[in-house]
Amino acid sequence: MAWGPGALRHASKRRRTGAIVVTLSVSVCAGLWTGQAWPQSPPAAGTNPSGSIQLPPVDVDTKKGRQAKKQAKNQPKRERPAPAPQAPEPPKVERATGPVDGIVATRSATGTKTDTPLVETPASISVITAKRIEQQGATSVSQALSYTAGVRGNVFGVDVRFDWLQIRGFDAYLPGFFIDGMLARNNNTWAVWKVEPYGAERIEVLKGPASVLYGQANVGGIVNVVSKRPLAEQLNEVGIRIGNHKRVEGVFDFSGPVTKDGTLLYRLTGVGLGTDTQVDFAEQKRVFIAPALTWRPNADTSLTFLGQYLRERDVVDLQFLPAEGTLLPNQNGKIRRSFFAGEPGYDKFHLDQWSVGYLLEHRIDDIWQMRQSVRYREMGVDYKTVYGTGLNLADASRRTLTRGVFTTDESVRAFTTDNQLQADFVTGAVKHTVLAGVDYQNNVFNQRASNGGVVAPIDMFNPAYGASVAEAAPYADATTTLSQAGVYLQEQAKIADRWIVVLGGRQDWAKNDTVNRLAGETTDRKDQAFTWKAGLLYHAPIGVTPYVTYSESFFPSATLDLTGKPLNPETGQQYEVGIKSQPFGPKSLFTFAAFDIKRQNYVTFVPRTFEARSTGEISSRGLEFEAVAELAQGLNLIAAYTWLPEFKITKSADTNEIGKRQPTVPEHMASLWLHYRLGTGPLAGFGFGGGVRYIGETFGNLANDADRIVPAYTLFDAVIDYEKDGWRFALNVRNIADETTLTCDSTCYYGEGRKFLASAHRRW
Repeated sequence: MAWGPGALRHASKRRRTGAIVVTLSVSVCAGLWTGQAWPQSPPAAGTNPSGSIQLPPVDVDTKKGRQAKKQAKNQPKRERPAPAPQAPEPPKVERATGPVDGIVATRSATGTKTDTPLVETPASISVITAKRIEQQGATSVSQALSYTAGVRGNVFGVDVRFDWLQIRGFDAYLPGFFIDGMLARNNNTWAVWKVEPYGAERIEVLKGPASVLYGQANVGGIVNVVSKRPLAEQLNEVGIRIGNHKRVEGVFDFSGPVTKDGTLLYRLTGVGLGTDTQVDFAEQKRVFIAPALTWRPNADTSLTFLGQYLRERDVVDLQFLPAEGTLLPNQNGKIRRSFFAGEPGYDKFHLDQWSVGYLLEHRIDDIWQMRQSVRYREMGVDYKTVYGTGLNLADASRRTLTRGVFTTDESVRAFTTDNQLQADFVTGAVKHTVLAGVDYQNNVFNQRASNGGVVAPIDMFNPAYGASVAEAAPYADATTTLSQAGVYLQEQAKIADRWIVVLGGRQDWAKNDTVNRLAGETTDRKDQAFTWKAGLLYHAPIGVTPYVTYSESFFPSATLDLTGKPLNPETGQQYEVGIKSQPFGPKSLFTFAAFDIKRQNYVTFVPRTFEARSTGEISSRGLEFEAVAELAQGLNLIAAYTWLPEFKITKSADTNEIGKRQPTVPEHMASLWLHYRLGTGPLAGFGFGGGVRYIGETFGNLANDADRIVPAYTLFDAVIDYEKDGWRFALNVRNIADETTLTCDSTCYYGEGRKFLASAHRRW
């Protein structure tokens, strides 16, 4: 296969006459096949099909010409005709990583790493736009995804530390979220990269294994957060948000051109937050700032620098509570949702994180383009807490909770890069998009942690604080270095504008080095794996798009066996079939998917000896439906339903677990959101909406005991807002009825009660 687009330019000889006509003809020949292949883009304006460019005639300043101009000057002036009415500006073209006008995105790069329409991607992808985050008043990633099919947020109740998520039943905490397509890796500890939703242009969920494009990834799917980037148009926004629990939050977002020619653009986004929580003594204080700068020297090149800093000073609101008094009866009544099991003045969760990087894009010619993403980040966590370890069985009154002491001091240094080369060309009736990539990541985790300690029990129904706290000796003092290099290749072939075939393969090389300072030992392990995916999609004439896809995942384990060596890596496979449709035009997307996932070689433990073995297997099978649409002018719809009839353990080192359903994973989840804004009349700009969220019952422990079933619950949300002349005022309420909700996995956790959020924003 020969790649050689070339150009031969011919110019006609110049002849000095009354007028000179210059003709520039361009011929491009590209041999990509036994036949001919052409770039996908159409000929430029002003060219004929053969490729020649016709320039207008040019008058030469001759003597004859000067006389004609003098005669024209002496003629009486004619009235200038009235200007023709201007056509309305064409709608802005959406890019896969750019802003979305409204709540319905039409393109994404998360599923293919190329700018591809969602209806042409054979995979289930949900895109939560910045407008949707604003409309629903979401202040965390969990809240932003609470109306998304296949996703459960706030799995372990309220928790200012992390966004606990499940995707198709699988915990999305490990290995971490992706930021602008690059993994923000964690090591299954407490140093987890935190996302500020106000700094996101969009939050995207790709469901199912995704290792072919991303390497180490969760078998259930990935969350990719697309950062806000500089805009060519001027943007100025300031806002304030206040709520219950003494919440006060200020935000700002400024963007626009730095230079008159628009070659240099900037953006600066920031958040300052201070709030208490529904739990006594718990609080959250955050400072976030994200500068960005884009340099566009020409139409083919763009270089964007992205920076971010986030600082948290929290007292954690997550409480480890016994089933008696929450899920089960207690002779003393229910444990209050506001009960704090820790010690004021001792408990703390301090986090500092920052990152710098750049995104480079360059179009080489009509066929080739390249992209490079680079990021370096650091973070540190200082976490101390007194937490509940269970009902005090020595207390006959059943009033007291035994407690333990946990501490961890962690730091992370990480470098990530992704390098891509893309070719877009046509052979006959087939349009090709070929992507080749090389990525690399290196993560260094330091941790010194202790667990146990000595602290007195506490009365859960009449707590008294001030007990002395004695920390235990460290159980961990180690440095772990996780690195991975991968090469991948992907083909997207569109055949006769009906069929789309996607094929991809990847080879990974992973390395895990651990220095255990307590044991004075060093361990290392190297793994490699090949993963692949295939997808087929058909644009039917009746307006529906069925698809079928297969994908795999690969994830090295950091858990050690009895000999001190890391266990075998996890693997995963998924079969998925689905249908996509746009029944209300391009501003709508309905998706139905059926999936079958196997997670293999995950770590389980032998009873009594607690020996770790990488022999576990979980099966996840279910159906999803999701609809996002602008049904009419000003009327928005978001609907989702998930049915997960099977999420069970099929293999385990503990035979008692086999056949059991994992706790916290409901069989049914559903949600519906509607919002309407008036466009005319005296109330133009006034909007109102509401939503309902349903979470089905779950088992409260791994034994699936009948008396430990956590009941289903239904929550209602609402919003009233008003937008006019650059102002936006809104009042959002989540869990209107202040419903008490629970999640239990042996230990129980309260969900979030009623939450008010009043906001005022000014844009100009």
